[in-house]
Amino acid sequence: MAPLVESLTAKPVMLAMLAAVLITLPVALVTLLIVRRQTNPQRVPIVWIVLSVIRMIVALAGSLLVYLAVPRIESAGLWYWFGIAVAYLSTLAAEVFVLAKPGWVGRGAGSRRG
Repeated sequence: MAPLVESLTAKPVMLAMLAAVLITLPVALVTLLIVRRQTNPQRVPIVWIVLSVIRMIVALAGSLLVYLAVPRIESAGLWYWFGIAVAYLSTLAAEVFVLAKPGWVGRGAGSRRG
């Protein structure tokens, strides 16, 4: 396992891309789980918008903290921010795709639908 981690983090650009995914993916998964548990269909858009704003703030704040704290990522420069943008937009597109599937929202805990 150590050689894989070393190969992924050997170049600042690869480390930056890995950090971008690790920052944006968990927040996107939490957003999906919370929205899925909504049983009131009228609250889903409001909850989704609020969580999307929170996700954007967490992703940007986390990205900035990592950028300032890890000198190797800072040396990646714009590639890091490009990776953040790609990872964020990819998780957003996946979230929209999943939430747009009919019947997926509202099938969380306590619900007996499909």
